[in-house]
Amino acid sequence: MLDRLQSLHDAAIKGIDALEALAAVAEPRLAEVAAARLAISKVSRVRSSFLEAEVYPAVEAFAPMAIAGLRTRGRARMLASSEHIKRWSASELQLHWSEYQTLSKGLRIGMRARIREEQALLYPLILRLRKAA
Repeated sequence: MLDRLQSLHDAAIKGIDALEALAAVAEPRLAEVAAARLAISKVSRVRSSFLEAEVYPAVEAFAPMAIAGLRTRGRARMLASSEHIKRWSASELQLHWSEYQTLSKGLRIGMRARIREEQALLYPLILRLRKAA
């Protein structure tokens, strides 16, 4: 469980880093930005499903309030991310690249913070679960 979650976190960070590099250039490279956004979306969906189906049920008895908060914040983050993706079509990216660069930075910061939060809470709980087994 821990290995898979770490792998999903690593994949998410890799995608975030790729998007960050693309967002740093003066002119949008739309195909590459779209591919990076898609990769982040896919790994986020897989990670969320894994958390909901396997991780949270396995560890929530150790910290029910913390897991409930993580779930709530995760759902809110996914909704915000969905809205961001809908808002920023290829044509919008082309027309308003500098605005996207600014807004995207905030989302990337939030995604990294979410991963750190999951790591800080869930990794110790998964290790505790291993010891209890």
